[in-house]
Amino acid sequence: MKKTIAITSLLCLITTISLAQRKKLQLSFNTNVLDAHVAAEFSLSENSTFYTAIGFGYESVGSLNLNKYYDKSAQGGRNSDVLRPEIFFAPYLNMQYRNYFLKTRDNRKGYYIGNNSGMYAGARLKLYTAPVISMNGGVEAIKQNYMLGLMIGYQKALGVQRRFIINANTGVSTHANYNLSFFRSKPMLHGSVGYVIK
Repeated sequence: MKKTIAITSLLCLITTISLAQRKKLQLSFNTNVLDAHVAAEFSLSENSTFYTAIGFGYESVGSLNLNKYYDKSAQGGRNSDVLRPEIFFAPYLNMQYRNYFLKTRDNRKGYYIGNNSGMYAGARLKLYTAPVISMNGGVEAIKQNYMLGLMIGYQKALGVQRRFIINANTGVSTHANYNLSFFRSKPMLHGSVGYVIK
């Protein structure tokens, strides 16, 4: 598993260096309440980009039904089963292919399309390490896992200098660990506010 992570990271680094030498690059720092990441978005063509991010954030395994984790707790003077949250925080690598499919139309209508503003559709691969912080001790056994899926989203540059960006995407992804002891489809929803560094 460590070899898989190392090879994937190396390929991502080589691709990033190669694209940075030939294509337009946008660097940004992005955050929301439960996530923070540094992202680089490279232009592949007039309407498509390769987005890669390294960060630390939240993920949930609640919909995977791995096991039912319960904790005995006293409520109203009697013991009852209380479901414990199946969420964790961990470092991750997030790679996305984005196609800004309305860019020509938006440009024709006079909308701002700089800093990769507009609607996009694409695919995402997100690789997580083992949980660093978890709300449930049983989740720590997951070790490394990944999410692979299709998405649609919207990114918009705001402000006088157009350096603040709002990004939101949703879609469906498969969530599994590397040895496939669990594999399940689940919805995804993500949003962030960022600042364009370059």
